[in-house]
Amino acid sequence: MLTNLVGLSQYQINNWIGLPQSIKEFFAKPWTIITYSFFHAGFQHLFWNMLILFFTGRIFFNLFNKKQFIRVYCAGIIFSGMSFLLIDTLFPLLFDGSILLGASGAIMALLVFVAVIVPKYTVYLFFSIPMKLWMIVLFLILYDIVQISSNPGGKIVHLGGAFTGYFIGILARNPIRVKKQKRVKLTENNVSEKIVKPLKSNGGLSDSQKLKQHKVNILLDKISTSGYASLTEKEKKFLFEASKDMNN
Repeated sequence: MLTNLVGLSQYQINNWIGLPQSIKEFFAKPWTIITYSFFHAGFQHLFWNMLILFFTGRIFFNLFNKKQFIRVYCAGIIFSGMSFLLIDTLFPLLFDGSILLGASGAIMALLVFVAVIVPKYTVYLFFSIPMKLWMIVLFLILYDIVQISSNPGGKIVHLGGAFTGYFIGILARNPIRVKKQKRVKLTENNVSEKIVKPLKSNGGLSDSQKLKQHKVNILLDKISTSGYASLTEKEKKFLFEASKDMNN
């Protein structure tokens, strides 16, 4: 459809928006570090990437908000793309002059990010088989390493996305704090005045407590953007119940 609309062949379009493996070619088309992720090699490639993104997104939004999604996803796009460019320099034997298309590196970053924060999050494969998220992520990474010779560029992009998600996840779990924050009890007044900060670090918390804390942080972000009045009654109730638990 797009080829008919712009009057170009599929090869010409892919060559214009796909990320080239050669760094020299990339300098002539720097926009491709972003555009490559929004195009796919075919319907099957698009279908599987979007299917995995759908399920990954459902897990992600149970824990995090839209801003965090955009940050991790965009970082995954850029840094997995950069890992593809480095093949020319670091792994010359794997260089084949191909171009990169697809969002799989960014999706991998999202998946690994969640696994770093809550590794024991349970996923039901085929809607019936319970499995810890860290086990699924480990399997995918090992599979990419074993199969790297079959598709070097694609597998290295997946690994680059995985490293990106891991790095951002570690920073989220152990943020660099310049100034120690004062512990504040959550009340309706100080919530509306936007002075509430996360009450505990993630260290020593169970997965259920981490999940609760992330939900609290999401609601605090909503308050800072739209005010306390923008919360639903259910969200307000959750905040106050969480405050009681965290302050006990």
